Amino acid sequence: MIHKLENGLTLLHRRVPDSGIIAMSWLSVPGASVDPGDKIGRTHLMMRLLSKGTKSRSADQVSEDLEDIGARISTSASHEYVSAGLQCVRGDLSRAFEILSDVIINPTFPLEEIRLEKRRVLSEIRVRDDRPSGAAMKRLRRQLFEPGPYGRPVDGEPETIETLTQTDLVEAHREVLFPDQMIVSLVGDIPAEEAIRLVEERLGALPASGRPDAEVSQNWRPRAGLDQILRSVEQSFIASGYITCPITHEDAPALDVMAAVLGQGMSSRLFVRLRDEKGLAYGVGAFGANYRHAGYLATWIGTTPERICESLDGISAEIETIRQEPVTQEELDRARAYLIGGYLRDHETNGQKASHLAYWQFAGLGTEHDERYPDLIRDVTTRDVMRVANKYLTDPATVLVRPEDPLPECLDYSEKPVWKLLEDADDIPEAPQDAR
Repeated sequence: MIHKLENGLTLLHRRVPDSGIIAMSWLSVPGASVDPGDKIGRTHLMMRLLSKGTKSRSADQVSEDLEDIGARISTSASHEYVSAGLQCVRGDLSRAFEILSDVIINPTFPLEEIRLEKRRVLSEIRVRDDRPSGAAMKRLRRQLFEPGPYGRPVDGEPETIETLTQTDLVEAHREVLFPDQMIVSLVGDIPAEEAIRLVEERLGALPASGRPDAEVSQNWRPRAGLDQILRSVEQSFIASGYITCPITHEDAPALDVMAAVLGQGMSSRLFVRLRDEKGLAYGVGAFGANYRHAGYLATWIGTTPERICESLDGISAEIETIRQEPVTQEELDRARAYLIGGYLRDHETNGQKASHLAYWQFAGLGTEHDERYPDLIRDVTTRDVMRVANKYLTDPATVLVRPEDPLPECLDYSEKPVWKLLEDADDIPEAPQDAR
């Protein structure tokens, strides 16, 4: 069921008979994409502090009230939206939803809680950036999507987190508090009439904004070629990426299957050929990510500094193969089964079901897409995989994390370089034809 409140809030309801757990997912736009350039991480920090005190409850009281009824609230932020999840037993839904509504509507962002949460966020950012994989993937997204907001880290940079104030968090919260920008999904053994009454009671009085959704800048310019991060590391890490399509595009299912063929699971091409057969990698894979306005596909490999050139060539060879040769029926069947199995496992709990419903509605595909997705994957053919491979897998942006010495032979300018090096982070070169 889809029900629209008078103030514009969209309520999604799915009844699951004989289920003792009720799950709710609250989603609102915009997300971190609207954070100003000098306040990156603002929305992420705001969401982490949402349950750390309200006008009527301290942080401890929020925790105690939830613990009393065995309920859980989670919060998160992405580039495009923010979300909160609630799970509770059927008999405590009214009280649990009152707590969640209080958290959503009335956060106070106490100064001491801000100080403590900043410290945690800064620690997490530094840990991530210290890892070769974290540093490479962060740089790769920047190469693909700068100067657009998809290239910025949702959780911010140390220098921007340090400067965030209580006023900044209040402003970020105000951005997501309009009901005509909200979706609430409720899944469990509850009649639709009761679901409508509860949401009307707690969120029906919020005034609508009457404004269109915030626009996401699409002014990104992918930087094809190889960028390097020199670190004092024993293992190297290589990440390559390609701009693909929005989540609503007809190519999205075929891209999911192609990513699974390439690098998802122990039977994928990259795992078998580069790790098992050639022994190049301690880890290798591929994945896709889709937003409402774009997407990207990435490959990655962790290897030794001595085998960087072999690894670069190995990844390139597998990309060229999937562009030139049809995948086998066995590979196609495995990839489709892998994706469908993972998708169904992601629906085992009511919380997961509620989250998926809210997301598909937000994405513009509707709640019916939640059931259609496995069929869309089953419909992908070998021809579809080759078509999207040739359409999107050209001129990658690549990031290499390596020790300063020794210089890999394939990057030595005294010889003809195999890879085009990006010498200036502000330079946007023409896409090299040999960097595949």
